[in-house]
Amino acid sequence: MMEELCELGEKLRTEKGDGEVSHDALKKEPVSIDIVIEKDGSFLKFEIHEKIMTIAEAITAKKGKARLLLDKAEEVLCYGDELSKKKHLLFTEKLLKYSDVEELKSVLDFYGSNKEKGINKASQEFEISIPDEKNRKGNLCFRINGSSIRIHEEDNILHKIIEKYEEEQRNLLAKSNRLCSVCGTAKYPVEDIPHGMIKKVPDGQSSGCALVSYNENAYESYELEGNNNSSICTNCAKKYIEALNWLLSSGNEINVVDEKNKSKKYFKYTNRKKCGSDTAVVFWTRKNENIQEIDYLEEPNPEKVIQLINSVSAGSKKRKSIH
Repeated sequence: MMEELCELGEKLRTEKGDGEVSHDALKKEPVSIDIVIEKDGSFLKFEIHEKIMTIAEAITAKKGKARLLLDKAEEVLCYGDELSKKKHLLFTEKLLKYSDVEELKSVLDFYGSNKEKGINKASQEFEISIPDEKNRKGNLCFRINGSSIRIHEEDNILHKIIEKYEEEQRNLLAKSNRLCSVCGTAKYPVEDIPHGMIKKVPDGQSSGCALVSYNENAYESYELEGNNNSSICTNCAKKYIEALNWLLSSGNEINVVDEKNKSKKYFKYTNRKKCGSDTAVVFWTRKNENIQEIDYLEEPNPEKVIQLINSVSAGSKKRKSIH
Protein backbone atom coordinates (compact mmCIF):
# COMPACT_ATOMS: atom_id res chain seq x y z
CA MET A 1 0.00 0.00 0.00
CA MET A 2 2.84 2.41 0.81
CA GLU A 3 4.40 1.70 -2.59
CA GLU A 4 1.08 2.51 -4.27
CA LEU A 5 0.75 5.76 -2.31
CA CYS A 6 4.30 6.76 -3.25
CA GLU A 7 3.53 5.99 -6.89
CA LEU A 8 0.47 8.24 -6.69
CA GLY A 9 2.52 10.99 -5.00
CA GLU A 10 5.09 10.85 -7.79
CA LYS A 11 2.34 10.98 -10.42
CA LEU A 12 0.73 14.02 -8.77
CA ARG A 13 4.05 15.84 -8.84
CA THR A 14 4.54 15.09 -12.53
CA GLU A 15 1.03 16.18 -13.45
CA LYS A 16 1.34 19.50 -11.63
CA GLY A 17 3.97 20.73 -14.08
CA ASP A 18 5.34 23.10 -11.44
CA GLY A 19 8.97 22.66 -12.40
CA GLU A 20 11.21 22.71 -9.37
CA VAL A 21 8.30 22.56 -6.96
CA SER A 22 8.52 18.80 -7.49
CA HIS A 23 11.86 18.83 -5.67
CA ASP A 24 11.76 17.52 -2.10
CA ALA A 25 13.22 20.82 -0.86
CA LEU A 26 10.26 22.84 -2.12
CA LYS A 27 6.53 22.86 -1.53
CA LYS A 28 3.46 24.92 -2.31
CA GLU A 29 2.49 27.00 0.73
CA PRO A 30 -0.32 29.52 1.28
CA VAL A 31 0.42 33.22 1.76
CA SER A 32 -2.06 36.02 2.47
CA ILE A 33 0.04 39.03 3.58
CA ASP A 34 2.90 40.76 1.77
CA ILE A 35 5.35 42.84 3.79
CA VAL A 36 6.34 45.50 1.27
CA ILE A 37 9.79 46.96 1.97
CA GLU A 38 12.20 49.33 0.24
CA LYS A 39 15.59 48.17 -1.00
CA ASP A 40 17.24 49.60 2.12
CA GLY A 41 15.06 47.33 4.30
CA SER A 42 12.68 50.02 5.56
CA PHE A 43 9.05 48.98 6.02
CA LEU A 44 6.50 50.52 3.65
CA LYS A 45 3.17 48.72 4.13
CA PHE A 46 1.25 45.46 4.53
CA GLU A 47 -0.75 44.18 1.60
CA ILE A 48 -3.57 41.76 2.44
CA HIS A 49 -4.93 39.63 -0.38
CA GLU A 50 -6.84 36.42 -1.00
CA LYS A 51 -4.82 33.41 0.10
CA ILE A 52 -2.68 32.17 -2.77
CA MET A 53 -0.32 29.22 -3.12
CA THR A 54 3.35 29.94 -3.68
CA ILE A 55 6.59 27.96 -3.96
CA ALA A 56 8.57 27.99 -0.73
CA GLU A 57 10.95 25.92 1.37
CA ALA A 58 9.43 22.62 2.48
CA ILE A 59 9.68 21.63 6.13
CA THR A 60 8.25 18.43 7.56
CA ALA A 61 7.12 19.92 10.89
CA LYS A 62 7.10 23.37 12.46
CA LYS A 63 8.26 22.34 15.95
CA GLY A 64 11.78 23.69 16.42
CA LYS A 65 11.97 24.89 12.80
CA ALA A 66 11.24 27.95 10.70
CA ARG A 67 10.65 28.32 6.99
CA LEU A 68 12.84 30.68 4.97
CA LEU A 69 11.14 34.04 4.32
CA LEU A 70 7.56 32.79 4.65
CA ASP A 71 5.85 32.08 7.97
CA LYS A 72 3.35 33.26 10.57
CA ALA A 73 3.50 36.65 12.32
CA GLU A 74 5.01 34.98 15.41
CA GLU A 75 8.09 33.96 13.42
CA VAL A 76 8.35 36.91 11.05
CA LEU A 77 7.45 39.82 13.37
CA CYS A 78 7.87 38.27 16.83
CA TYR A 79 4.14 38.91 17.31
CA GLY A 80 2.46 37.33 20.31
CA ASP A 81 3.49 35.84 23.64
CA GLU A 82 6.86 34.71 25.04
CA LEU A 83 6.86 31.64 22.78
CA SER A 84 6.91 33.90 19.73
CA LYS A 85 10.39 35.12 20.74
CA LYS A 86 11.77 31.60 20.35
CA LYS A 87 9.98 31.17 17.03
CA HIS A 88 11.28 34.54 15.81
CA LEU A 89 14.83 33.59 16.78
CA LEU A 90 14.58 30.41 14.70
CA PHE A 91 13.32 32.50 11.77
CA THR A 92 16.19 35.00 11.90
CA GLU A 93 18.76 32.25 12.43
CA LYS A 94 17.51 30.58 9.26
CA LEU A 95 17.93 33.89 7.38
CA LEU A 96 21.54 34.21 8.50
CA LYS A 97 22.32 30.83 6.94
CA TYR A 98 21.49 32.44 3.58
CA SER A 99 23.29 35.74 4.20
CA ASP A 100 25.47 35.23 1.10
CA VAL A 101 22.45 35.41 -1.23
CA GLU A 102 22.29 38.89 -2.78
CA GLU A 103 18.47 38.88 -3.06
CA LEU A 104 18.22 38.65 0.75
CA LYS A 105 20.16 41.83 1.53
CA SER A 106 17.04 44.01 1.89
CA VAL A 107 15.43 41.53 4.31
CA LEU A 108 18.62 41.25 6.35
CA ASP A 109 18.72 45.06 6.59
CA PHE A 110 15.03 44.98 7.64
CA TYR A 111 16.11 42.97 10.71
CA GLY A 112 19.60 44.41 11.12
CA SER A 113 21.13 47.72 10.03
CA ASN A 114 17.75 49.38 9.38
CA LYS A 115 15.64 47.64 12.04
CA GLU A 116 14.20 50.91 13.45
CA LYS A 117 12.55 51.64 10.10
CA GLY A 118 12.24 47.95 9.36
CA ILE A 119 11.00 45.33 11.80
CA ASN A 120 10.37 47.76 14.65
CA LYS A 121 8.11 49.93 12.50
CA ALA A 122 6.39 46.90 10.94
CA SER A 123 5.67 45.40 14.35
CA GLN A 124 4.11 48.66 15.53
CA GLU A 125 1.96 48.93 12.40
CA PHE A 126 0.85 45.29 12.29
CA GLU A 127 -2.29 45.49 14.43
CA ILE A 128 -3.16 48.96 13.13
CA SER A 129 -2.91 47.93 9.48
CA ILE A 130 -4.63 44.58 10.10
CA PRO A 131 -7.32 45.19 12.75
CA ASP A 132 -9.11 41.90 12.09
CA GLU A 133 -7.32 39.31 14.21
CA LYS A 134 -8.42 36.52 11.89
CA ASN A 135 -6.47 38.09 9.01
CA ARG A 136 -3.30 38.19 11.12
CA LYS A 137 -3.10 34.41 11.24
CA GLY A 138 -2.09 33.91 7.61
CA ASN A 139 1.45 33.47 6.32
CA LEU A 140 3.52 36.57 5.67
CA CYS A 141 6.25 37.06 3.08
CA PHE A 142 8.44 39.87 1.73
CA ARG A 143 8.25 41.84 -1.48
CA ILE A 144 10.41 44.74 -2.64
CA ASN A 145 8.37 47.85 -3.52
CA GLY A 146 7.80 47.96 -7.27
CA SER A 147 8.53 44.26 -7.82
CA SER A 148 5.86 41.74 -8.78
CA ILE A 149 7.93 38.79 -7.53
CA ARG A 150 8.02 37.93 -3.85
CA ILE A 151 11.54 37.56 -2.52
CA HIS A 152 11.18 33.90 -1.56
CA GLU A 153 10.14 33.13 -5.18
CA GLU A 154 13.41 34.44 -6.67
CA ASP A 155 15.23 31.76 -8.69
CA ASN A 156 18.52 32.22 -6.84
CA ILE A 157 16.84 31.71 -3.48
CA LEU A 158 14.99 28.57 -4.65
CA HIS A 159 18.24 27.19 -6.07
CA LYS A 160 20.02 27.91 -2.80
CA ILE A 161 17.30 26.10 -0.82
CA ILE A 162 17.72 23.07 -3.08
CA GLU A 163 21.51 23.24 -2.81
CA LYS A 164 21.46 23.32 0.99
CA TYR A 165 18.89 20.54 1.15
CA GLU A 166 20.91 18.25 -1.11
CA GLU A 167 24.08 18.96 0.86
CA GLU A 168 22.26 18.01 4.07
CA GLN A 169 20.97 14.82 2.44
CA ARG A 170 24.49 13.83 1.37
CA ASN A 171 25.79 14.37 4.90
CA LEU A 172 23.03 12.21 6.33
CA LEU A 173 23.67 9.46 3.79
CA ALA A 174 27.35 9.46 4.71
CA LYS A 175 26.41 8.60 8.30
CA SER A 176 23.90 5.90 7.43
CA ASN A 177 23.07 3.99 4.24
CA ARG A 178 19.97 2.15 5.44
CA LEU A 179 17.67 0.80 2.76
CA CYS A 180 14.20 2.28 2.45
CA SER A 181 11.49 -0.32 3.04
CA VAL A 182 9.35 1.25 0.30
CA CYS A 183 11.68 1.94 -2.66
CA GLY A 184 14.35 -0.56 -1.56
CA THR A 185 17.24 1.84 -2.16
CA ALA A 186 19.62 4.00 -0.12
CA LYS A 187 19.44 7.01 -2.44
CA TYR A 188 17.85 9.10 0.29
CA PRO A 189 18.42 8.97 4.06
CA VAL A 190 16.11 7.43 6.63
CA GLU A 191 15.83 10.03 9.40
CA ASP A 192 14.32 10.35 12.84
CA ILE A 193 12.16 13.29 11.77
CA PRO A 194 8.40 13.70 11.22
CA HIS A 195 7.41 12.50 7.75
CA GLY A 196 4.88 15.30 7.43
CA MET A 197 1.35 16.16 8.52
CA ILE A 198 -1.79 14.75 6.92
CA LYS A 199 -4.64 17.28 6.81
CA LYS A 200 -8.43 16.76 6.94
CA VAL A 201 -8.26 13.48 8.83
CA PRO A 202 -11.74 12.78 10.35
CA ASP A 203 -11.81 13.82 14.01
CA GLY A 204 -8.12 14.77 13.70
CA GLN A 205 -6.24 17.92 14.61
CA SER A 206 -6.68 20.94 12.35
CA SER A 207 -2.90 21.21 12.06
CA GLY A 208 -2.77 17.66 10.70
CA CYS A 209 -1.96 14.16 11.93
CA ALA A 210 1.14 12.01 11.58
CA LEU A 211 0.66 8.59 10.00
CA VAL A 212 3.98 7.35 11.40
CA SER A 213 5.09 8.43 14.87
CA TYR A 214 7.11 6.73 17.61
CA ASN A 215 6.66 9.05 20.56
CA GLU A 216 7.28 6.64 23.45
CA ASN A 217 10.29 4.51 24.37
CA ALA A 218 8.08 1.41 24.46
CA TYR A 219 7.57 1.72 20.70
CA GLU A 220 11.29 1.66 19.94
CA SER A 221 13.50 -1.38 19.40
CA TYR A 222 16.98 -2.46 18.29
CA GLU A 223 18.44 0.80 19.65
CA LEU A 224 16.56 2.81 17.01
CA GLU A 225 15.05 6.10 18.12
CA GLY A 226 11.82 7.69 16.96
CA ASN A 227 10.98 7.40 13.27
CA ASN A 228 14.20 5.49 12.60
CA ASN A 229 12.01 2.51 13.51
CA SER A 230 10.05 3.17 10.33
CA SER A 231 12.56 2.63 7.55
CA ILE A 232 11.08 5.07 5.04
CA CYS A 233 13.44 7.44 3.24
CA THR A 234 12.82 11.18 3.06
CA ASN A 235 11.82 10.99 -0.61
CA CYS A 236 9.19 8.26 -0.17
CA ALA A 237 7.89 9.95 2.99
CA LYS A 238 7.17 13.16 1.09
CA LYS A 239 5.47 11.22 -1.69
CA TYR A 240 3.06 9.28 0.51
CA ILE A 241 2.23 12.40 2.54
CA GLU A 242 1.46 14.33 -0.65
CA ALA A 243 -0.69 11.46 -1.92
CA LEU A 244 -2.73 11.15 1.28
CA ASN A 245 -3.27 14.91 1.52
CA TRP A 246 -4.56 14.95 -2.05
CA LEU A 247 -6.83 11.95 -1.51
CA LEU A 248 -8.36 13.47 1.62
CA SER A 249 -8.91 16.95 0.16
CA SER A 250 -9.54 16.46 -3.56
CA GLY A 251 -13.01 17.49 -4.71
CA ASN A 252 -15.14 20.39 -5.84
CA GLU A 253 -17.83 22.69 -4.54
CA ILE A 254 -21.35 22.05 -5.82
CA ASN A 255 -24.75 23.63 -5.24
CA VAL A 256 -27.50 21.51 -3.70
CA VAL A 257 -31.17 22.38 -3.11
CA ASP A 258 -32.54 21.55 0.34
CA GLU A 259 -36.09 20.62 1.37
CA LYS A 260 -37.04 24.30 1.55
CA ASN A 261 -35.89 24.79 -2.04
CA LYS A 262 -32.92 26.83 -0.90
CA SER A 263 -29.60 26.50 -2.67
CA LYS A 264 -26.59 25.69 -0.50
CA LYS A 265 -22.96 25.09 -1.35
CA TYR A 266 -21.61 21.66 -0.57
CA PHE A 267 -18.07 20.32 -0.99
CA LYS A 268 -18.11 16.91 -2.62
CA TYR A 269 -14.97 14.86 -2.15
CA THR A 270 -13.92 12.82 -5.16
CA ASN A 271 -11.49 10.40 -3.52
CA ARG A 272 -12.78 9.79 -0.01
CA LYS A 273 -15.89 8.43 1.64
CA LYS A 274 -17.02 8.93 5.21
CA CYS A 275 -17.35 5.79 7.32
CA GLY A 276 -18.37 7.05 10.74
CA SER A 277 -17.42 10.20 12.60
CA ASP A 278 -13.71 9.36 12.84
CA THR A 279 -13.06 7.19 9.78
CA ALA A 280 -12.67 7.84 6.06
CA VAL A 281 -11.91 5.50 3.18
CA VAL A 282 -9.69 6.86 0.40
CA PHE A 283 -9.57 5.39 -3.09
CA TRP A 284 -8.03 6.08 -6.48
CA THR A 285 -7.43 4.57 -9.91
CA ARG A 286 -4.18 4.37 -11.81
CA LYS A 287 -5.58 6.48 -14.65
CA ASN A 288 -7.74 8.79 -12.53
CA GLU A 289 -11.03 7.35 -13.81
CA ASN A 290 -14.43 8.28 -12.42
CA ILE A 291 -15.89 5.41 -10.37
CA GLN A 292 -19.61 6.04 -9.94
CA GLU A 293 -20.05 2.68 -8.20
CA ILE A 294 -18.18 3.97 -5.15
CA ASP A 295 -21.14 6.27 -4.42
CA TYR A 296 -23.15 3.19 -3.44
CA LEU A 297 -21.28 3.26 -0.12
CA GLU A 298 -23.30 6.33 0.83
CA GLU A 299 -26.44 5.96 -1.30
CA PRO A 300 -27.00 2.25 -1.97
CA ASN A 301 -29.13 1.32 -4.96
CA PRO A 302 -30.16 -2.35 -4.51
CA GLU A 303 -30.48 -2.99 -8.24
CA LYS A 304 -27.10 -1.44 -9.04
CA VAL A 305 -25.39 -3.18 -6.11
CA ILE A 306 -26.59 -6.56 -7.38
CA GLN A 307 -25.23 -5.73 -10.85
CA LEU A 308 -21.94 -4.73 -9.29
CA ILE A 309 -21.68 -8.00 -7.33
CA ASN A 310 -22.59 -10.07 -10.39
CA SER A 311 -19.96 -8.29 -12.48
CA VAL A 312 -17.23 -9.72 -10.24
CA SER A 313 -18.13 -13.31 -11.12
CA ALA A 314 -18.92 -12.51 -14.75
CA GLY A 315 -15.75 -10.56 -15.32
CA SER A 316 -15.42 -7.02 -16.61
CA LYS A 317 -14.26 -5.78 -19.97
CA LYS A 318 -12.60 -2.85 -18.30
CA ARG A 319 -10.80 -3.58 -15.06
CA LYS A 320 -10.40 -0.85 -12.49
CA SER A 321 -7.89 -0.75 -9.67
CA ILE A 322 -9.37 0.59 -6.46
CA HIS A 323 -7.27 1.06 -3.30
